[in-house]
Amino acid sequence: MSKTSEGRAGPPPVPFVLSVGVTGHRADVLSEGSIPVLRDRIRDVLVLIEHAGRSLLERERDCFANEECRLRFISPVADGADQIAAEVALELGWQLQAVVPFAKAEYRASLANAARASDSTLCSIARRACSSCPVIRRTVSTPM
Repeated sequence: MSKTSEGRAGPPPVPFVLSVGVTGHRADVLSEGSIPVLRDRIRDVLVLIEHAGRSLLERERDCFANEECRLRFISPVADGADQIAAEVALELGWQLQAVVPFAKAEYRASLANAARASDSTLCSIARRACSSCPVIRRTVSTPM
């Protein structure tokens, strides 16, 4: 147990974790020449979000554990905007949490060939293993 500011026993303070999730268009629908502009915009936005998060942590320091701000980027790392954004976040020092929408092998098969290598690299870098959303398969019985 830790002590509150009033000296009472209480639960330990929690870390400040700033999580941002992004998903976007697949590579085949991104216009030619848009990738450098997209990378720059993503970088600018993530820097602004990080700055705002760090400012909030400093203003509310007593509410959180005495640790640095944790920056977490969540993405399905599909080819196109998802992978571009994940790469930029990693360049900026964010932790990557890759979440894929269905079984990993099935998901990888849905990616363009060039994107599969990047997906594997990003998933291996991801702070948390590539995890898939639970698959719910329903069978509908029809009355006879």
